[in-house]
Amino acid sequence: MADASTTKVFTIGLSSLKAGEPNNTTGEMPSSGMAQHGNVYRDTLDMTTEDPTTEEYYEEEIDLPVASMPEAGKTTLTFEILRPSVADLVFWAGGEIDSTTGKTWKAPIGYVDNKKAIEINSKQGYKIEIPKAQIIANTTGGGAKSTPMRLKVTATVLVPTTSQGESMSPILYTEPTA
Repeated sequence: MADASTTKVFTIGLSSLKAGEPNNTTGEMPSSGMAQHGNVYRDTLDMTTEDPTTEEYYEEEIDLPVASMPEAGKTTLTFEILRPSVADLVFWAGGEIDSTTGKTWKAPIGYVDNKKAIEINSKQGYKIEIPKAQIIANTTGGGAKSTPMRLKVTATVLVPTTSQGESMSPILYTEPTA
């Protein structure tokens, strides 16, 4: 058997996407309360980490930097939900369900500070866990036959912290079991 450090993992496809409230006590993935969110529109799930940037500091008399400060690039997860329910709209975009009908989404009037824990199970490959992400969601499409309305979700990965302020890992990749 190959050493875990040399195991190559091919990750492709979405089996399930689960989400719930972040665990603000331990900074780890929640042990309960994660619910499956379906109807992810085909080929819209994407996770991207930006290239790191470096701030360089120069003295006027020298053409090369005398110091630099690197900064890691942020990671974002994007996907679109096809046929979003009113409950999907509230969960991802905020707002509320109209209590008189139970079938009407009342969009929020301003920015909603919405954080979620997200678990992505691939059809093949890594299980990806994001203990804390800032969510921005909005509707798109729906005006033409070829572009159905979707709920576009952008999750910016954040560093989770324990209740004591200890920083935890922002993304966990778990190899599939045999």
